[in-house]
Amino acid sequence: MNDVFKEQIVKRKQTLKEKAIRFAALFICVFAFVVSFVFVQFMAFPIALVLWFAARYLLSFLNVEYEYIFTSGDLDIDKIYDKTRRKRIYTGDVKNIQIMTPVNEMGYEATFKRAEKTFDCTGGEYGDNTYKFMVLYKEKHIQIVFEPDGSMLDAMRPYLGQQRLVRKI
Repeated sequence: MNDVFKEQIVKRKQTLKEKAIRFAALFICVFAFVVSFVFVQFMAFPIALVLWFAARYLLSFLNVEYEYIFTSGDLDIDKIYDKTRRKRIYTGDVKNIQIMTPVNEMGYEATFKRAEKTFDCTGGEYGDNTYKFMVLYKEKHIQIVFEPDGSMLDAMRPYLGQQRLVRKI
């Protein structure tokens, strides 16, 4: 087979809870600056600066993207925080995938209930291009939900085989 390389970035949509956290952090920073300015004027700027950097660091964990990289049978899924830090969610050969199916495919609930851990690596909304798979990874059964595009699915199909890919895509 020829070498295959496909890469895809999926940005997670912000939830209402995350927007409320952002607003609360901004409000706390402004409130603390005003209070410190009123009571301790000479310390207002350093306090505001420290609060701003602390809030910026904590809020960076709310900007999340997922990167899928498929290279000649190997699939890597990374979680990227604020386009600066990354965490590896999964890496492995797709031949180790036990079953892969669209998330709305019925009849495989018992298989996916065996998963000890589930990772949602989607943009937040499940659609027709949202799939889940079960794999033994680091001696645990894990379930990963992801959104590969058509070209990535086409590249994965020969490596997956029909026994693991439940529905033709």
